[in-house]
Amino acid sequence: MRKSLLILAFMGGLSFGGYAAAEGPPSLFGHASVEQGETGKLKLADGLSFDAPARALSGFDGIAQGAGGPQMKRVRLIGTSREAEPGSDTPWMIEWNALMVEGSDLPPERLRFPLRSDFVPTNPLVGPGHEVPVSGKFVEAIEDAVALLAKVPKDVADEEEPEIAEENGKEENSIGGQVGGARSGNDDLANFNPQIAANKPEAVTTFSVTSEGCDVRISLEENVAVVQSRVVTTTDGVEGPPAECADGEQRLPIKFTREGCSFDIETTEERAYQEARRYYVRDGNTVFVTECERFSDQVGEYVFFPIVSEINSCPVVVSRSENLARQQAEKVFYDDRERRTLVAPCLPTEITFPVRSTLEGCSIRHDVERKLSVQQSRLLYTADDGVEHPVEGCTDSEVTFPHTIDYGVCEDSYNPERGVVIRQGRTSIQVEGAVTYITACQPGVEVGVTRTRLGCEGAFTHDAPTDTSYPHERHFYEVEGERRYLTSCQSTGEALPHHFEAVGWQNDDPGRRSFSVSQRFVVGPEGRVNIDAPSVIPNTPSTAYVYARSADVANGQQQFIGCNIYQLTDRSDIYTRPDGSEAVYANGAGASQGPTYGCSSSTETRRRFLHFTQSGNNAVGVGLRVCWARSNCYYTNFDLEIPYSQLTSGTTSFSAGAELTGCYGYGSGGHPVPGSVTNFFVHESRVRTSYPDGSTQYSGWAFVRSEQGSTVQCVM
Repeated sequence: MRKSLLILAFMGGLSFGGYAAAEGPPSLFGHASVEQGETGKLKLADGLSFDAPARALSGFDGIAQGAGGPQMKRVRLIGTSREAEPGSDTPWMIEWNALMVEGSDLPPERLRFPLRSDFVPTNPLVGPGHEVPVSGKFVEAIEDAVALLAKVPKDVADEEEPEIAEENGKEENSIGGQVGGARSGNDDLANFNPQIAANKPEAVTTFSVTSEGCDVRISLEENVAVVQSRVVTTTDGVEGPPAECADGEQRLPIKFTREGCSFDIETTEERAYQEARRYYVRDGNTVFVTECERFSDQVGEYVFFPIVSEINSCPVVVSRSENLARQQAEKVFYDDRERRTLVAPCLPTEITFPVRSTLEGCSIRHDVERKLSVQQSRLLYTADDGVEHPVEGCTDSEVTFPHTIDYGVCEDSYNPERGVVIRQGRTSIQVEGAVTYITACQPGVEVGVTRTRLGCEGAFTHDAPTDTSYPHERHFYEVEGERRYLTSCQSTGEALPHHFEAVGWQNDDPGRRSFSVSQRFVVGPEGRVNIDAPSVIPNTPSTAYVYARSADVANGQQQFIGCNIYQLTDRSDIYTRPDGSEAVYANGAGASQGPTYGCSSSTETRRRFLHFTQSGNNAVGVGLRVCWARSNCYYTNFDLEIPYSQLTSGTTSFSAGAELTGCYGYGSGGHPVPGSVTNFFVHESRVRTSYPDGSTQYSGWAFVRSEQGSTVQCVM
């Protein structure tokens, strides 16, 4: 039993096995919540110092109320002694967390409901048998003790219980009483023979710490992932029962990332909530601990981006029946990276503009064959910004003007040789009471008069608004074979229509449309003649881009998650222009490209002092004083005293802060006792990982090997 207890003291806060509570076992070193209940008193089984936190041991039968019979005297309470919390009525407390059975190989088990002792220490050091008050749920504690005793093997449980004897007026029991310098109620200790124990081979026990087989505890409140570990005890090369996992020293920060997450669109709120998920990185591996969910800022407010309406990329829908142009709009939002995301496509709004007809920008088209001219008009609407937008180009209206010939405005041509007068006149129309001439003076009566293009080749009068050209010619007559010209090169009034040859496109990427670039030409008597340079014909309707596909396009930005490097992209809509080329429009965040590995690692090692063992000086009534970092080890120089109550038969292991340099074994009456202490060291390694974001992370120290150090003989 005492060997089990000392190992428990060395292992510190390791969890006990064999007991499963509904809410999970509390840590022995934790701050257990003690349920208030009955009150009583306990006797300490060992001495206790009140200068620092320490392990406490006491009997149980004092609060058993007779339950369990004589076997209850073997039950021990295990607790932690420490200063009370600020504001407590008493300065010191003991939290009783576990039970064990003295003299059995059963491992300790936790109490379902810890007990508690609150008191004022009367001395800085008290001995075995010192009474302390205790409170808590005694009924449940008794039930736990009875259940633990039921697990003791029958041959052990049937052993004769220690009897209570009175000698010289003193009560002898396992708590607080001594007979002949030895503790009563412990047959192993009472019957211990130092000479026999010295001949027994010493067991070699080593200890190591590993995280293998342990989970990582996630604490979202602290935003950390705690790597748990456990102690592995090996005796003579045989690994002992596995210990419970407990929180280790490695705490990995939990971070947020938007990678792999989108947005939570709330159209009724007109908000796009940013989503993110939590993760940590261990040994270069990224582990996600939550799914994508709304992301909160440092003050607990959800991060969102307002959804707005935009009309810039939406065409206006024209209703001829209503003579209305209706504005369309699409719903979008911009994130913190100024990336535009489409929420809803272009849809009609309540905003309308009246469609009207206008003559502005249109002219009159002359039709010589029909001997009339036609007034052209076009449809347009005016937006809120005051800009006029055409609905269609100029077309013939129902308004016409008949042609008339005015001979009074031209000079007659007279040929005295032939005695012929050739009258000339100009064709005109009347618009709003005003006369407009549409031709130059032309012969009206063509007596012996001939017209020719000779000398007027390539000469035209071009009327771009009506898409008409008028070829030039001159008139002549012949006198005795001699050609005489009556006019210079001038328009004849013969209308030749303009022809258009598409030679390219003028692209309007913001408006997602193109305008045809045409070469305007006319076919005259001599053939084709280009009128001007290729251009966009005014009032030419546009041709919309055609949606082709969506793709993720890299934008040159990077994102780091652990060892992974991701290339950020924009989710883009790709349209095909009429000329076959493509236009790309960013539409929110695209899928990241990658990852590529960007970490580097190195290994660091260390050698540290682990514990020491003692042997030889463990007889009845024998204690041990040890010291470290001193050249001499006299009585006044010792740093730690280990009373005989904490020594066992064979080798005892103790934790210490540094390598021991001396020891002193003493017996009853202060007589020296031979013995020795042996130092043990552990070699450990850890991995240093450098991340692409410039940060560095260390793994926990991992066990490599144990090393036995020097053995110090105790001074006599």
